[in-house]
Amino acid sequence: MSNKPFRADILEVGTITAQNSGPVIRPVEVSEAILKADPVTPGPSTGQVRRAKANTEALANVIGVAVAAQSVVGEKVGVVSDGLAEGVLTGATPGTIYYLQSTGGIGPSLPGSGSQIVIIGTAWTSTDLWVQLQNIGQEAG
Repeated sequence: MSNKPFRADILEVGTITAQNSGPVIRPVEVSEAILKADPVTPGPSTGQVRRAKANTEALANVIGVAVAAQSVVGEKVGVVSDGLAEGVLTGATPGTIYYLQSTGGIGPSLPGSGSQIVIIGTAWTSTDLWVQLQNIGQEAG
């Protein structure tokens, strides 16, 4: 048994304190123009992202949502993969589920027939989206 003193100043029993309670926004390079609220998928080059699309299975692997627009290829855009993406919605009804759309972007309805069903998240407020990515893994009917 060690004779080292117990350091009560670095441990609080029964309490969990979050150091950063906000979402992690990762800056990622774009391989094409990205719009605010666009779901993104890995791009053609390592470390890049491009617009996700539900009508192409390979492009339906969503890794996050852009929190701003970026039209310059090679520049970076902030991406939220989990948690609150502030200001990406307009006039949303809280509690509404948002899906990846057939040709990109998000919407409150399922994508067109033959497209992959990917839940992007839920409207938290009229302007904020709680990102919780979920690929259902089947095609819309």
